[in-house]
Amino acid sequence: MNPAASRDACIRVQSLSEWEPLDDRSLLLSPPGSPRSHLITLATPINGLRHAGEIDVIDGDLDGFICPNGVDGILVEECLCASANIASIEYLSEKRTAELRQEPPTIL
Repeated sequence: MNPAASRDACIRVQSLSEWEPLDDRSLLLSPPGSPRSHLITLATPINGLRHAGEIDVIDGDLDGFICPNGVDGILVEECLCASANIASIEYLSEKRTAELRQEPPTIL
């Protein structure tokens, strides 16, 4: 893991199961049934992320966590495009998670 990437900004891959795209550059990831989510912002947009049926989480350094460290990312296989590295991870409050889930997607 990149020393600049704090473990606080990382998510254990095994604890993720639910995801919701907000736009082509950001998505919510959360454990099953959790009222709180992690806001994942990608370094580059993935065309079609908002409409993807499935995503792959890339643990590039195989440490069991995804972090904004330059090697972990998100891939949408059905778009036949490159993966995007994770630029930032923010653990949201219940209130902010609910707000984002109710907001319409942003069109880039």
